[in-house]
Amino acid sequence: MIGPGAPPHPTPRARGRVRAPILYFSHTKREYLHMICSHIGIAFAAGGVGGGARTGRVRDARDKQARYSGASGLYAWTDGGDWRKRNPELKLGLEGETMPGRRNEAGNASNWRVACSVAGLLAVLSLSSAGAQSVGSKWRDCEQCPEMVAVPRGSFEMGASADEKVRRGNEGPVRRVTIAEPFAVGVYEVTFDEWDACARAGGCRGRPDDRGWGRATRPVINVSWKDAKVYVGWLSSVTGKEYRLLSEAEWEYVARAGTRGPFHFDGAMSPARANYAVLESYRRKTVAVGSFPGNGFGLHDVHGNAWEWVEDCWHADYKGAPSDGSAWTTDGDCSVRVLRGGSWSNGPGVLRSASRFKYPLELRSGDFGLRVARSLAPR
Repeated sequence: MIGPGAPPHPTPRARGRVRAPILYFSHTKREYLHMICSHIGIAFAAGGVGGGARTGRVRDARDKQARYSGASGLYAWTDGGDWRKRNPELKLGLEGETMPGRRNEAGNASNWRVACSVAGLLAVLSLSSAGAQSVGSKWRDCEQCPEMVAVPRGSFEMGASADEKVRRGNEGPVRRVTIAEPFAVGVYEVTFDEWDACARAGGCRGRPDDRGWGRATRPVINVSWKDAKVYVGWLSSVTGKEYRLLSEAEWEYVARAGTRGPFHFDGAMSPARANYAVLESYRRKTVAVGSFPGNGFGLHDVHGNAWEWVEDCWHADYKGAPSDGSAWTTDGDCSVRVLRGGSWSNGPGVLRSASRFKYPLELRSGDFGLRVARSLAPR
C-alpha cells in the first residue's frame, strides 16, 4: 500500500507498448494530494487539475481531464468511475497541452487519484517527510526535535530604513538580499525540554541554569554560541538532516515575514505582543514559547523572550555583506558572534527586526538562547 487508503493496483495494460510501473496514491482529502503533487510538478486547482505547466496528455476512454508530467513521472486524473477500469494511453515527454481545471462528476475534487511512475516515487521518497517541504507545513524530525516550518524563498530589504526610530549605524546600509531556496526554521526558540533531551543523550554538555524560572517549554537560556553549535550538530546526527544556526540575513528574513517596519506587525510594541522590559508589565523572566501571536511565517517570539544566536561573525555594518542570504564568516571579528531579537530584559528598541548585537562566542547569559534552521535539500 502506498499512501493512505491506496487500493490494490495492477499495472495498466500496455496494448503492445512497454510502460513504466505505476504506483497509485489515493486519499479523500484534496490537501494530501496537493501536498504530494506540489513537490513533483503538478498543480491542483480548487476543483480539478490546473496550472500552466507544459505537460503531455493522458487519454482515457471515460475521462480525458487528466495530465502527465514527463519531468516527474506523475499522472493525475479525476475519479469519474471505478479506477480499475482506467487504461490511460500515455503520451510520454514534456511536449503537450495544458488542460484547464475541471470538477469531477460529483462536482468536487474529493476523489482525485494520483499515480506515480518510478521517477515520481523517487521524488516523493526523497522528501524528508511528506509535508516537511511544503511551504507553510510544520513537522518534527524526531519526538524531541524542535517543531519546524518551511518558509518560502524570496527577496527582502535588510537593515533599518533611515527614518526608523532608534536606528543604529550597524543596521545598514539597507540592501536587497535574495533567499534562493526554501528552508526550514524553528517555529519557536529551542526549549529546555528539547535541550535536555540532547543532554540526556550525551550530545550536549551540561545542564543550562534556568535561574529558578522553570524549564519545560521555556526557551533554553545560558547557552553560548559554541553550545548552540553543539546542539545543532547533535540534531543533525540523530535525524540525518542538515540542522544549523540561521544566518543573520535568514534571521531577519523570517523575522520580518514580508514586513518592512520595526516589528512584524503594525503599530507599537506592547506586552500583549512580546515578552520584554516594559514598566507597566515587566515580567523579569522568560515565559513559555508561543505565548504571543506568531508572525506571517508562523514563527513565535522573534521579538523578545530570549536572544537568538546566529552563525555570522561580527561586522560593524553591511558594506560588502553577501546578498544571497548566506552567513558572513569572513573578514569580520569571528571571536564574537551576532545575536538577534532581543530578550525579556530589553526595551522595545532592541527588539526591532533590524536590531543586532555582538557577544563573545563562549559567553553564556540568562537571556541567550537560540532558534534552529534546517536545509530542505538532501544532504
